[in-house]
Amino acid sequence: MLKCFRYNSYGHYRKHLVMSRGPGRIEQTIERAFTESPSATFSTDDLISLAYPGVEIEKKHRVAVLRAADRIAARLHWEKWQCERWFWGNGWPNSRQGSLKGRGAVYMNPADVWSYAQAKLRTHCSDGAQTQEQWDAKLGQGGDLHKHVVPGGIWWAWAEQKKAEIAGQPLSPEIQAMVDQHRKEADAFWTATKRALSNPSESDERGKQRAEARARRKQANHDASICARCGRPIALAEAIARDMVSGGQGFAGGSRTLVEVRCMDCAVDGKRTHSRYYCRPCLTCGRLVHQVPRISRRRTFCCTLHQRRWYRSKKS
Repeated sequence: MLKCFRYNSYGHYRKHLVMSRGPGRIEQTIERAFTESPSATFSTDDLISLAYPGVEIEKKHRVAVLRAADRIAARLHWEKWQCERWFWGNGWPNSRQGSLKGRGAVYMNPADVWSYAQAKLRTHCSDGAQTQEQWDAKLGQGGDLHKHVVPGGIWWAWAEQKKAEIAGQPLSPEIQAMVDQHRKEADAFWTATKRALSNPSESDERGKQRAEARARRKQANHDASICARCGRPIALAEAIARDMVSGGQGFAGGSRTLVEVRCMDCAVDGKRTHSRYYCRPCLTCGRLVHQVPRISRRRTFCCTLHQRRWYRSKKS
């Protein structure tokens, strides 16, 4: 029995009691699929094929199936996992354009280790494009992921924990110790990863050196007061060199070319000689600037600060 509110003929908001008809045809079909195959996983496309056989899939079919599947999943203790969409449908090279196995949602039984393992692979950005035979080969005897589904594996422990949670029973000490150890290792891994990404200077000595080099380059390119290579101060009347170096990560993972303001001692080292540069004065301060010839360069500046001053004076 359901409660609903309607307006009567006098315009008053009244409460009415309406008898529920129970699950419809779509819910019955999905519930039958979940009950008869507790070790399987079902994507949105799979459920639409069961509920609407032989029908061209449209948005209304997806909405109806997802609404019914969410109610059945809550009643049967199933879960809905969202698929990872990395490299799917973006049009770039090596990207996946189709909707293989449904790149939306996958319904799985968390109390069954095989269903749990299948959902792990189906929702993965890379493994989701593989076939059922390839998934079975990974999870079967001799596969790379077989150790996770056998008794004692971490996926098996997660399934046993969910099974005990649904049944309302305490978990055995051995399985609880495995789950706690895995959670502790995962937390430590993600904590170290976030620390390394947020502050690479604290991760290792090499990261600290790269951070210091970036800081020197930024200051040297801004006002040409120090050398980006050695870090020594450069006098205002001293000649400098603007050198092109490769560093950092550019578009699509490739390297990019950077400009470094250096003193002449650091610019002329190793294979570099004065002959590879041409010398011109800065248009703002008159300092001699040695730099490699480029076709697109029409004006010479010693630093970014003086370049902005020159263009600002022209506008005014």
